[in-house]
Amino acid sequence: MTKTAQQVLLDALHLSQPERATVANSLLESLDPPPPDKEGDHEEWLGEIERRARAALAKRRYSIRATFIRGILPRPNPRSAQARARVS
Repeated sequence: MTKTAQQVLLDALHLSQPERATVANSLLESLDPPPPDKEGDHEEWLGEIERRARAALAKRRYSIRATFIRGILPRPNPRSAQARARVS
């Protein structure tokens, strides 16, 4: 991260929670959309971000749905797990 980006981050962290949520939302909206084959993932992330932002603004704790996590994590490679078991 550049020094300018670090300074922007430090400045942003001093904002109120609603202001940080607005800044974060604006930054996310400024990103290029994902490639067409990942459009569903993009929509899921937007939904998750919105859910977390609403929870933060309402000062509620939030949890991450296991189905969401399973959908974004890479599947383990059974061969590498077997190789690790042989080494241990």
